[in-house]
Amino acid sequence: MENKILEIINKYDPLTLFPGELAPKNEYDIEAKKIASILKNLNNPERDNIYFIVYYVFDKMFGTDFSEEDILRMSKISNDIFSLIKGNKN
Repeated sequence: MENKILEIINKYDPLTLFPGELAPKNEYDIEAKKIASILKNLNNPERDNIYFIVYYVFDKMFGTDFSEEDILRMSKISNDIFSLIKGNKN
């Protein structure tokens, strides 16, 4: 699941770092690993739980004030991860 989460994060590039272009291709690897690890320990997480996990991980790793656009991208990441998890359970 970690690789799928990384694909989702790279798709939305929440901090506009442009992995593989301006930043290293693996720029969000640590965040994807942390999110996957937390999710692995949760039984049937809700969409809001996933959003808070994504936000928490990015806040801890980057410690920055997020713009509205950053928060919107994190929300989209959370929605896609939620869909991924629900798709894996069906």
